[in-house]
Amino acid sequence: MTSGKSDSVYPFVPLPEETVFIGARLCPKAQSIEGAVGKLKSDIQSYRSGTGALTDPWFHNRYTFYTVWMFAFATGVRAINTPYVKPFEVSELNRSALLRDKDSDSGQKAKLIWIPEELTKQMGYYSSFIGDSPDQISTHDSCYFMDGDGKRLPVRPKSLEPYLAEYLPGFPVGIHRRFMFNALLDSGCPPETVRVWMGHATVGDEPWSAFGSFSYARHRDLLFKHAVGILNYLGFEAIPGDRP
Repeated sequence: MTSGKSDSVYPFVPLPEETVFIGARLCPKAQSIEGAVGKLKSDIQSYRSGTGALTDPWFHNRYTFYTVWMFAFATGVRAINTPYVKPFEVSELNRSALLRDKDSDSGQKAKLIWIPEELTKQMGYYSSFIGDSPDQISTHDSCYFMDGDGKRLPVRPKSLEPYLAEYLPGFPVGIHRRFMFNALLDSGCPPETVRVWMGHATVGDEPWSAFGSFSYARHRDLLFKHAVGILNYLGFEAIPGDRP
């Protein structure tokens, strides 16, 4: 391990160098993602501490990318248009929400996601940053990039690519799913929980199935135990979008 962190806080077991792989091998090491998140945070914090306008597209786009990326690692959202939900869509009771990342607005294949506390804070910061009220329905896009003239651009796989190439070059936009799939399993998270997190649930696991035996409360507890530690290790934390 080369990250400099002690084994006691390493939330999943790194594979040894001499390992035989079967299946897809394209997955970044934890240290690579930790470094990418750290560099992105450093760029954001440096700009916040300077005198540049916080409405500048350079800052806006990296702050948006950070928020969307944090959401992606926490929820496993697929590489879709607008890979995000608005804060008012998140239940205040248990921080759950429905994510439609596999079908139309019918919601037949929507998956139930859990929003960690730190991500909830970040989503609130981002809403304030773009001028939304976190607890009210808004006519704004839930997240957006800007071009050089300040015109809004939708967050899509294609528009995410330049920022992924800048901070984690060589990997596709949806690499967070492959990484978290491996990391959750390596942390000891039950495969059934990982399948539901990925949106690969089958009959018997689906929360919405009439005869399903899935327990969302247990699912949430397991994600709190396993996913939060991984997110913390990678360095994701809530960062305000205003001056420090």
